[in-house]
Amino acid sequence: MTILTRKKAVLVKIESVYGTDSVPVGATDAVLVKSVVLTDPLMQQTADREIVQPFLGAMRPLVAGAFAKLTIELEVAGFGTAGPATPTPGYDALLRACALASTVTAGTNVIYTPVSSAFSSVTVYTYQDGTLHKIVGCFGDLETGLDDKGVPTYKITLTGIYVPVTDVAFPTVSVGGYQVPLIPCADNTTPVSIFGYAGTFKSFSLKFGNQVEMREYPGGVKRVLITDRKSSGSIEMEHTLVGTNNPLAQILTATPGPIAITHGTVVGNKVKFAVGQAVPMKPKFTDDQGIVNIGFDFTAPPSSAGNDDFSITVS
Repeated sequence: MTILTRKKAVLVKIESVYGTDSVPVGATDAVLVKSVVLTDPLMQQTADREIVQPFLGAMRPLVAGAFAKLTIELEVAGFGTAGPATPTPGYDALLRACALASTVTAGTNVIYTPVSSAFSSVTVYTYQDGTLHKIVGCFGDLETGLDDKGVPTYKITLTGIYVPVTDVAFPTVSVGGYQVPLIPCADNTTPVSIFGYAGTFKSFSLKFGNQVEMREYPGGVKRVLITDRKSSGSIEMEHTLVGTNNPLAQILTATPGPIAITHGTVVGNKVKFAVGQAVPMKPKFTDDQGIVNIGFDFTAPPSSAGNDDFSITVS
């Protein structure tokens, strides 16, 4: 039977026990995705045998471990209500799998912030036209941002433990809780607040920078670990007179400062990105429609309190 590329479904659910299939179901755990790619459907660690033989030829390798990696892209949008008691499950589970904790204030918002322990692993089911690819014990890394007139996206790379593929019919899925995304523009997005200045911007990106490792030692257990985080990003905005805004002075001294952008104007479909102590670097000027823009990269270290590198607020 021919397997069609376009016929896919993705289910994601938090695991109560690491590496144990949490059995996501279509009615409550489906994710509305832009794309899903099994970038490494079967990752094995191999070793070559080195033995003498009376003829030429390759040796059959020895294999150990079986992991898998996939990349999911989904739209940046709200949960449909202000501070729902239960955020849209698949969306919430994916963010938490990237070393985030969620704080829900019913009727107000859901705030996602980094954690350095007690990470939430997920089971991912990827259905592809009659086949089911399961990956358990998944942790991930995430990139996101806003670009002028583009659909804002979360790009999540997940690494987990391989489960043999099976032939399974499509489940019935429900993605009714997902909101239609908004295009970043003057009507939908507030000015960027950067180092105390509110200005017009063209693009903003944020990379979590999670270090995700596969580990399987003799006598141990097969697992995936998050061992470090080095968050960073970039921004491009309209340049102004230095008396109005002077990011070059900030860059010259590597002085940290806050960055915040709220995308969306209607309660139920608003997402705010905030970086507490962005350290700017590597400035560059560009010409955009005959107007001078300034762009720069930044690192996003935590404060001395820790786990406050950045936040994502859905309200």
